[in-house]
Amino acid sequence: MTDATTEPPVPHTRPRPGPDAEFAPDREPPDLDRAHGDPDRGLRDPGPVPDATDPAAGAGPVPDAPAPIDELAPVPPLDTTPAAGPTDAGLPDPALGMAGATDAVDGVDTVGPPGGAPAAAGPVPGPPRLPQRIAEPLTERGRDLLRRDLALDAVEVLRQAVAAGEPSSPDVLADAYLDSGSFHAAAEWLSLLVARGYVRFAGRLGVALAETGDRDGAEEALRLAIANGESAAANDLGILLRDMGRDAEAVQVLVRAADHGDGQAADNLVSFLLDADELVPAVAAAERYYDTSRPDTVVALADARAAARRDAEAEQLYRLADELGALRAHVAYATFLLATRADRSHAEHELREAVRHREPGASAALGVFLVEDGRVAEGRDQLVAGASSGDRAAAAALAELDGDDPDDD
Repeated sequence: MTDATTEPPVPHTRPRPGPDAEFAPDREPPDLDRAHGDPDRGLRDPGPVPDATDPAAGAGPVPDAPAPIDELAPVPPLDTTPAAGPTDAGLPDPALGMAGATDAVDGVDTVGPPGGAPAAAGPVPGPPRLPQRIAEPLTERGRDLLRRDLALDAVEVLRQAVAAGEPSSPDVLADAYLDSGSFHAAAEWLSLLVARGYVRFAGRLGVALAETGDRDGAEEALRLAIANGESAAANDLGILLRDMGRDAEAVQVLVRAADHGDGQAADNLVSFLLDADELVPAVAAAERYYDTSRPDTVVALADARAAARRDAEAEQLYRLADELGALRAHVAYATFLLATRADRSHAEHELREAVRHREPGASAALGVFLVEDGRVAEGRDQLVAGASSGDRAAAAALAELDGDDPDDD
């Protein structure tokens, strides 16, 4: 089994907006893959210690970017300018049969028939008729199932919603496919959409293809997403390149994504460098990108402080990251508590909070913790839940627990 003090690897899925998020055809939800470090990293001398009262203070001049681990050919700069060719904007959409309007009462965008006009005046002129929202009962039911962590059930309902032409359903279905771990089905369907020019799905297609093992196809899809303005896809591309052994390219891509304001990319960059025992550049990067308006960068600096054995500062930062809502705040803090404090009671509380907040890898981390604590049945339930949602770390731990070969189909 995985060492309980080691935070298990997390599948490369990007966070997506909750099922209550408003649909906007021209807006991509932020996506992410989470990679994180091992608390038992080899350490290097971090140099002079800044004032402990300010987590990011005293860093001194920070290099523009951490030095690549390997000397590989540089990758071309990421072009985040939307492509000039055909995109979603020029394609028919299920909602095109309705004209946009703004509700005069609550200011919320609504839809009505094209060229809709106020109701004809009667003997007593009344206020104009307000356009009505399109009813999407199947999509709303699918969102409700996602809120209840029933992604597989949501897939079936949302497929019906797409067939019925409900405008928001394609984006919600794409998320449901990924949430349920149905990566082959997601790749097949999203490939068709992207081939027809709906490039807003290219980033999620890249994630699905990476999970099915088609790394070349995933790279192509992620670069297409970046070229069409989906800057968050650069984070996923950096993780993909890392997994392909293209370390220097991965560092460069993550640096560029972090420079464009992607907090998850900064977190992954620091974790990647710490995993490679590159403490000095990891600390420099963590201090460079630290920004409380981007909570994931707070976790990155906490990890760097923990690796440098500045435990009091690290714990303060983990708690701050939790308050700010960082994506993996609870899992990271639990890992710190196990490795540094040997505080299993507090660590279990943090892991359960991670599951409640649906942090990436939370079910796998809690499942491994419970199994190693002797609560095998409860731990197995957590691993089953994680594996069912496509968490490869949970699936591998479950196979090991059951005595199966995780590489067998």
